[in-house]
Amino acid sequence: MKENEILHLDIRDKKCPMTSVYIRAYFDSLVSGQRLKITLKGQETYRNISDMIKIIPCKIIQEFELEGAGDIFSGIIMK
Repeated sequence: MKENEILHLDIRDKKCPMTSVYIRAYFDSLVSGQRLKITLKGQETYRNISDMIKIIPCKIIQEFELEGAGDIFSGIIMK
């Protein structure tokens, strides 16, 4: 792991509830201190992932925000 390296998980093409499964599986493979940028699509997915992030042991580095125009959100968490 490089210092300040941010891994990226793009789940824009995944549908709920599988988005939570993809994120949790990827998150569980990280080591402590690693950062993960998550990019997702849709309000429903955003709400579900926001709720999930609150219960897993992570630190929110960058709150999930709308990226430009459209229905794409991204945020960064750290294990």
